[in-house]
Amino acid sequence: MSTFSPYRRRRFEQLPAWSIGDTTLKAYAITVGEAPLSTALATAAYDYVSNEAETINGADAHGSGYAMVHHGEQAVWLLAHWWAHVDIAMRLLASAPADGLPEFVSRDAERFHACVWEHVVINHERDAWVRHVLTDTPDLDAYRADALPDGWY
Repeated sequence: MSTFSPYRRRRFEQLPAWSIGDTTLKAYAITVGEAPLSTALATAAYDYVSNEAETINGADAHGSGYAMVHHGEQAVWLLAHWWAHVDIAMRLLASAPADGLPEFVSRDAERFHACVWEHVVINHERDAWVRHVLTDTPDLDAYRADALPDGWY
């Protein structure tokens, strides 16, 4: 059985939005400790997701979503979610070594979903989608402007 450890807050910050074809993804960095996400990791993550533009801009996609680059202790995780079919968050998952080159590889075939820190972003984005889009007057611009504030979560 695994040994459990106490929850420790991690640093969250907004990155500039990613334009992936016709889709705008709000982008977030999650890091252990004080240091911000490296530019090399942010660039490698954006490039990886950009290569999936055809998938992300597929049928029934709504041109909006979010991504996060989580530099954790054991790996760097890249999660991209985009909204499709009105209320479904589609997912792309990749990882890179925590200490190595920022070279992401797909993890989509595995059963991983998200860790407790990544759920902070997922929960915010779900609520923002409901608040701004699943209403009588959907407003994608308001959704795109509603980002999780930088901080420790």
